[in-house]
Amino acid sequence: MVEQNWYGNYIYVYISNSDLRKASLATSVAACALALFTEPTVTKYIAAACELSSITCQYWADYYPRGVKISILQLPNPVGCIPYDVCGQ
Repeated sequence: MVEQNWYGNYIYVYISNSDLRKASLATSVAACALALFTEPTVTKYIAAACELSSITCQYWADYYPRGVKISILQLPNPVGCIPYDVCGQ
């Protein structure tokens, strides 16, 4: 959902609890697969990022049983998007 205001746009992304659990499992599997590669630096950083993402998704799934709503503020200037708020549905 997009809400337009004079100072920018709010973009709301709704993620259900089951999707959070699936994302947690997928990123955890990706982290395990990346840890098996022999290249020492880049894959290890990506694996660590995947595992942090997995932990975050699992935390949100446990803390918000009905899913989460992520609010993003998009400003009209070239700053880009600002993550604004994460709350339960």
